[in-house]
Amino acid sequence: VDLPIPNIDDMEIGAKENYQADMKLTVPLFTGGRISGGIDFQQAALAAQTAGLNAKRTTIAFHCRDAYLKLMIADGLAKSAEASLNRVIIIRNDVRNLHASGLADSVDLLDAELAYQTGLYQLESQKTTRANAALALAQLLGREGETEFILTEDIPPPRESAYSAITADDIQRHELTVYDSRIRAAEYGVRLNSAEYFPTLAAFGGYSVGKPNKDMFGNEWNDHFTAGLNLSWSFNLGNKTGKSTSAARQKVYSEQMARRELEESLLLQAHAALENVRHAYQAFVISEKELAIAREKYRLGRERQQAGRMTVNRLLELEQELTTSEQMHRVSMITYYLSENTLLYAVGSSRLFGGISQ
Repeated sequence: VDLPIPNIDDMEIGAKENYQADMKLTVPLFTGGRISGGIDFQQAALAAQTAGLNAKRTTIAFHCRDAYLKLMIADGLAKSAEASLNRVIIIRNDVRNLHASGLADSVDLLDAELAYQTGLYQLESQKTTRANAALALAQLLGREGETEFILTEDIPPPRESAYSAITADDIQRHELTVYDSRIRAAEYGVRLNSAEYFPTLAAFGGYSVGKPNKDMFGNEWNDHFTAGLNLSWSFNLGNKTGKSTSAARQKVYSEQMARRELEESLLLQAHAALENVRHAYQAFVISEKELAIAREKYRLGRERQQAGRMTVNRLLELEQELTTSEQMHRVSMITYYLSENTLLYAVGSSRLFGGISQ
């Protein structure tokens, strides 16, 4: 088939250069609350994410504070073991002097030496425990492998908790704020779904300019304006809007129920933590009295042993009682602050980010 197709270079139809620019502006006049509802929904979602980050930050502060207090316990026990060893060394030296003077026998020497070796073992064991506690704290702080921490010695004596009773209003956990924001977001979701019952009305205006514009055979720049209204309405066919709105309402109820369950759980934890704080305070008071008694007994025992009216074995028993009382006193003091730390975390107190003070 031979068709008479002309050479395209010889064609002179229309302009060889075409330019066209179209600009259109649409302004919503009525959306049934879709735009404002969408903005509110996103703001509530952002608030939920922010509260979630704050909740994680509070949890990290709780764990860091808990690890620091446990390190303080381990550090105190190590110092107590060191003080005990120093007392045993003094006793051993006294026994050696008494033995040289003929006032102590070989059994006394063996008892003193055994107490010394036991003290060495206890000291090394407590040092290992302290190093492990330091490693746990270093891991939380992002300082892996570090074991040298300078701990404060100015630990105030515990006082009775400022919380006499805890109510739901005292719980200020960020987890509850997360649910509050999620509830608001769900409520805005109901608004967005209900907005489908209404039409959307928007005004638009346009401007078009081109060469040769719509006329393929013109050679001049041409432009024109357009304006109008755009109406969109889904008419809720098949009750789709009603079902989606009902599902959104159920989402609100679900979030509200989850928040109530969390609040009840946190309130129960706070009550338990408060009872533990009260018990820890009473234990501290008792340990303080026991320590005073143990110190006085050891002082009197030292005087009697040096006067030859008490055996070395009995003095070593008094020394061990003193060491135990020192350790129990230190543990009871830090245990109080550990219990208080749990209470502060349960109620969401900002004191978690502060020092150890009353």
